[in-house]
Amino acid sequence: YVGSCAGSYHYHSGGSSSISPTGTILFFLVAGGLFAFFYLEHRTQLKKDKKRMGKFIDPHPPFNSKTKKFEWNGEWKQYYENGQLKSEGSYTDGTAVGPWREYYENGNLEYETNYDWKNTPQLDSYYYKNGTLTRRGYIKDGYMIGEWEHYYENGQLFKKQDAKEENRNGHYIFYHKDGSTYFEGSYKNGKPCGTHKIYFENGQLENEERFENHESIYQKSFHEDGTISMHIEHTDGKKFSKFYDQSGKLIESYET
Repeated sequence: YVGSCAGSYHYHSGGSSSISPTGTILFFLVAGGLFAFFYLEHRTQLKKDKKRMGKFIDPHPPFNSKTKKFEWNGEWKQYYENGQLKSEGSYTDGTAVGPWREYYENGNLEYETNYDWKNTPQLDSYYYKNGTLTRRGYIKDGYMIGEWEHYYENGQLFKKQDAKEENRNGHYIFYHKDGSTYFEGSYKNGKPCGTHKIYFENGQLENEERFENHESIYQKSFHEDGTISMHIEHTDGKKFSKFYDQSGKLIESYET
C-alpha cells in the first residue's frame, strides 16, 4: 500500500519497510526544531532559577570527594523572584554551619541563628515584617531550653518562659501591651502547678489559683477595683463556692 502523504510507510512483499527521502528530511527538520525549542526554554528557565536560587541551582548537590557523598559545600544564597535576598548561610560537608539568616521580601530580617554552637545551645531569633523582634531563645536537640522571650509587634515584651526541654514546662510570664504583667505561673509536663495569677492592666489582681498534684485546690477572683467576686476551695473531697457582687457583698454560696 502506498500512502497519500509524504513520509508514509511503503509495504513490500518481503515484509520490510522504509521511509522515503522526503519523509526522512521532514523528520529531522521537525526533530531539530523541537530540540532547539526545548533547549532554549531550558536555558531561559536556568537563567530564572539562577537569579532566584543563586549559587545552587542544580537539583542535586555536588559530589564531595572528601566524604564520598553528594552534599553541599560553601556559601548558600537564595533569592526572591524580584532579586531580593531570601536566605543566606554556609555548608561544610553537607552540614549547615555559622550564621544563617532568612529575609522577608521587603528586605527585613525574618529569622537568624548560628550553627557554630557544636554541643552548646543555639540562639534563635524571629522577627515581624516591620523588623521588630517577635521571639528569641535557645534551642538544643530540637527543644526550647532556658528563657524565651516573646514580643508584641510594637516591641513591648509579651511573655517570658523558662522552658524545660519542651513547651509547657517551666515558669511562664505574659504581659499586657503596656508592659504590665498579665499572667504568671508554672507548668510541669504540660500541667499547672504552684500558684497562677492573672492581672488587670491597672495592675490589680484579677484571679489567683493554687494547684497541688496538678489539681486546683483554691481560687479567688476579683473585680477590677479590687473587691472580691468569687472564692472557691476544695477541702476533704468537697468544693465550697462563694460569689460576691460588685460591692463585695456575698450573694450566693453552696457546697458540692
